[in-house]
Amino acid sequence: MTVYNEPGIAILISIASVMRNLVYMRQNGEKALADNTTLCIIVDGIVSLSETARTLFIDLDLFKPDVMQSYAGIHIYDNQLDIDKVNTLLSKKDLNNKDNKRWAEVYHASFMEWNGNGSIEDTGNDLIFRKLHLLLSIKTRNKGKLDSHWWFFKIICAAYNPKYCLQMDAGTAPKQDAIFNSVESFENNPKAGAIASMILISPVKSFDNILHIW
Repeated sequence: MTVYNEPGIAILISIASVMRNLVYMRQNGEKALADNTTLCIIVDGIVSLSETARTLFIDLDLFKPDVMQSYAGIHIYDNQLDIDKVNTLLSKKDLNNKDNKRWAEVYHASFMEWNGNGSIEDTGNDLIFRKLHLLLSIKTRNKGKLDSHWWFFKIICAAYNPKYCLQMDAGTAPKQDAIFNSVESFENNPKAGAIASMILISPVKSFDNILHIW
């Protein structure tokens, strides 16, 4: 997941949506793959990071800004993110205020069935999913998204050798069966090299503004 200057709430709903996808995968026969999934967040420059995003990363215990060195090209923090911390932050957010409302709409749209509170739910002794392996990678300088992709594919993938990679931007909330369906597509089509998701946007509320229509 690439991050530039998006607000913390946008990143939070993306993390929560990915975690909900992993719960769905576990419940539908892809437990091993879900348990071995790593979420990699690449921030395009520490100076570009919004204050709310910085606060989110600190609240989730993902990084310590005081140990960053200006001469380093990138800092990679290896974490196990607790699902309860994400649920706690979701419950504290006022999703109806003007700054959070549009992100809340995106998050709600990703649910196949809205459970009323947005929490990440997992039931059953054999389905318990409590932590997500998360790599927070913060570039010292802003060098653009293609540079972030270079770090991911050239450096991080070389170290982890993933079977599948899913690219998304901060603020994207994949529907809870999206990653499962993506994996199934690859598994059922061994010659497939890449797939593209269908992107849904909010309906136009007014046709008076040409920018809104676009």
